[in-house]
Amino acid sequence: ENGKLGRPVKGATLIGAGVPLLEGLGSLGDDAASPRVKAVVSDLIQRIQAGSSLQGAMAAESGSFPELYQAGVGVGEATGKLENVLNGLASILEWQLDLKLKVREAMIYPVLLAVAMTSVIILLVVKVMPMFKTVFTAVGVSLPLPTRVVLAISELLQQTWPFLGGVVVLLILLVTAAPRTARGRFILDSVKLRLPLFGPLLQKIVLSRFCRSLALCLNTGMNLIDSLRLSMKAAGNAKVLRAVERAETAIRTGQGLRDALAQTGAFPPPVLRMVAVGEQSGKLSQCLEKINQFYDREIPATIRMVFALFEPIMIVCLGVVVGGIALSVFLPLVQLTQALGGP
Repeated sequence: ENGKLGRPVKGATLIGAGVPLLEGLGSLGDDAASPRVKAVVSDLIQRIQAGSSLQGAMAAESGSFPELYQAGVGVGEATGKLENVLNGLASILEWQLDLKLKVREAMIYPVLLAVAMTSVIILLVVKVMPMFKTVFTAVGVSLPLPTRVVLAISELLQQTWPFLGGVVVLLILLVTAAPRTARGRFILDSVKLRLPLFGPLLQKIVLSRFCRSLALCLNTGMNLIDSLRLSMKAAGNAKVLRAVERAETAIRTGQGLRDALAQTGAFPPPVLRMVAVGEQSGKLSQCLEKINQFYDREIPATIRMVFALFEPIMIVCLGVVVGGIALSVFLPLVQLTQALGGP
């Protein structure tokens, strides 16, 4: 499980300490809190006892282990570097967990604020405005344009809420089902990278994930083509995956990695410069790790900046809506006061 950092770390520690593989797996299974994890580890032990390699046992557990993990473990077993591979996987999992925590922490306040203010807006439009309409109609007050607009929206929501609810549900289903097809996932992932504010952040996360996976594969001794094939799947974005596929094709024809990646247009200049340095020096994996260090600083700063901008923008937009509704109520009240001879 991606969120359970302790198991890869402990697995690497046990292997490094010379603990036999089956004994180490048994220890991991005993410590697992999830019944599903216990069952997976138990199946791994049984398959290895039957003569399978750890990679083969992992491959037989459909859906439990990404292809990157399986390939890395296979190379680690073949080269005797299983401890290094597990440490590398643990590092990736630690980064992913830390990133999720940062994003979740940054999202708490904006999400709560959006839910609260949206609920207030719906309450004002659907419940409060119809009550004022009854009063205004009874006294014969001429309604100004803002009030008529808000009342029209209120009536529309009341009359068509089943249809609008169905549209919302349909959109959610479409977004959920889109990743199940290659075309839909490509479109959805392309849109994500073009979102205002959040697009650049998502691009940095995807590129960091790709560079981390590529560095891990190269460090295990895989060749460049196999490393690219696994890393582009680990990137988690169909648009970047397609770009790396084009780069892989160019590399097979004799181009260098830097030039092949540059032709795709999916990689920023800093990444391309470090890749070029890595190719020239013969230390590509080390240069990729330098890119990871850069993104380790850049991504948290971008998260803070994005949500620092997003919060006031959202507050202003919601404030304008609430203010408009309040104005639509206030203007007829002024006219009603004047009609009744008030000051």
